[in-house]
Amino acid sequence: MTDKAESDLQAIHEHYASHSGIKAANDVIFRTVERLEQLTMFSEIGRPSQFRGKRELVFVRHPIIATYQIKNNQVQILRIQHQRTARGSDDPYPTRT
Repeated sequence: MTDKAESDLQAIHEHYASHSGIKAANDVIFRTVERLEQLTMFSEIGRPSQFRGKRELVFVRHPIIATYQIKNNQVQILRIQHQRTARGSDDPYPTRT
């Protein structure tokens, strides 16, 4: 998981804690991480992204999208964002060579 994705998780926790309480925030983070861990076994469960080489795992219960890539047979979580903020016209995840 990238530093940016870790920061995203922290922001999601803060958002839910301020709106729904610590218990609800902890539950959202637990469920999010639990779902992300499924990518280690099933890396193709996310949909293709509009950005080349990226995939998106869409969460149904909470409006969250996790953008990731598979690099050297490993899943790298790039961002974890609210669905409204996850869309942009420029690739926010440039491929580095």
